[in-house]
Amino acid sequence: MKIFAFPLYATVSTSLGTDLEIIQQHIDAGDCVSLFTCPACLKACDRNRLHETALCKRCMRKSTKGISYLSTSVELQKINTLPMWKREVSISCLRSFETVDDLKRWEYETFDVGYAVLSSLISWKHDSAPNLRKNSEFIENMADASLRLYRSVDCLLQGEKPDVVYVFNGRYSPMRAIVRACQKNSVKVITHDRGRDLQHYATYENCLPHNIESFNKTLWEKWNEADPIDRRQIADEWFKKRTKGVQGAWLSYVEKQRMGELPFNWRGDCRNLIIFTSSEHEFASIGAAWEVGRLFDTQLSGIKHVVSQLNEELCNGKTRIYIRIHPNQANAVVREVDDLVSLEREGVYVIRPESKVSSYTLMKECDLVFSFGSAAGIEAAYWGVPSILMGNCFYKNLKATYNPTSLKELQTLLTSDLKPKPRSLAQPYGYHMATLGKPYKYYEPTGILRGKFRGHNLDSPLLDKFSWMYISKLPKRFKIALKRLYTANR
Repeated sequence: MKIFAFPLYATVSTSLGTDLEIIQQHIDAGDCVSLFTCPACLKACDRNRLHETALCKRCMRKSTKGISYLSTSVELQKINTLPMWKREVSISCLRSFETVDDLKRWEYETFDVGYAVLSSLISWKHDSAPNLRKNSEFIENMADASLRLYRSVDCLLQGEKPDVVYVFNGRYSPMRAIVRACQKNSVKVITHDRGRDLQHYATYENCLPHNIESFNKTLWEKWNEADPIDRRQIADEWFKKRTKGVQGAWLSYVEKQRMGELPFNWRGDCRNLIIFTSSEHEFASIGAAWEVGRLFDTQLSGIKHVVSQLNEELCNGKTRIYIRIHPNQANAVVREVDDLVSLEREGVYVIRPESKVSSYTLMKECDLVFSFGSAAGIEAAYWGVPSILMGNCFYKNLKATYNPTSLKELQTLLTSDLKPKPRSLAQPYGYHMATLGKPYKYYEPTGILRGKFRGHNLDSPLLDKFSWMYISKLPKRFKIALKRLYTANR
């Protein structure tokens, strides 16, 4: 087989290690592997948004070191030597874009470049509605880098037809450019991301990891192939572990919360509704599929609508609404949290991201849960709580939640005595998440972002505890001192 791989983001060992894992397995199989690397030629990328020289050098060093740990040499090519790379790209249309929606509509051939650039910008700023003018330089540089990649890979694939192309994640702008070029040329592209825990990685054929249709297809295939008893036990265990803060693949958002703790103003003698917010910026720019059929443009507008519809009940004390701001929104722009906090009034109480109040105690003690796509929505359904979903997400089609398709239907749900859906409807989701991915054979994670490949440490033994994004902002004399220490300990 003829394999192309683009290990462009080498600063984080998790993504580089997974690239190397996949490449090594193809080497073992006797396949012909070609790697395409970045010699600091992207004007911007998601690991070096401001194109700082020190970060580029570190990325190239780490990439070279990692590739040298493969069991045999492979063909290497720099992306700036690809055809079409040096030809200028036109990004003049950016000057006319005034809103995020304008940027979303920007397409180049089969490449949704506007969505791609916006995704990278939102991931950086943790802001679902970033200011385009204030970030114009980044947008222009990211657009330039992504369009060059798209055109160059497109031209490459017209001349050569690999069996498979591998790329990390696919949501970020340069990576999405490669995915779209492959799809245009009908070349199989496989994106990879983290699996169910640090010891597993997941792959997705001809789509991004965020593709809802692909997610559901794989979920049901796995569920139907599994032993009926085993699959339910595994699903149950996944839901139980979540309440204990066992996340597996990433950070736990509840480990600092106190199980059993409720808000000081909690009343058990009234109807208590919990609204679990999402980290809206994470899914704000994936693509149109995540926006089709939504009742509200933002979760803020959705929450305001629910509050207004229940105003009478809130005023007479029969109902209370608690808005649990997702712990990850502590990293979002201050405006997003402030907007939610501003909703607090009689009968409406806001629980801030850093609060010790237990999300799972809230969930199990309340009468009704609202969510916009966070896992809390499906978890509430599993624990026997009626759950209303007001956004698009992976579990929307499982029938485990109430999914209003109109404001009238939502109003009916708000005033109805809803019954919990059967727990069995939520279990396929838990089983899928508990069994997601393949085990590593050669890459060994030593932390969330660090690891070893074939026994070799991919990180600096001295500086792997530091964030290079912060180091780059230090005074020059400190940078020089750290560089000397790093060189001496290599």
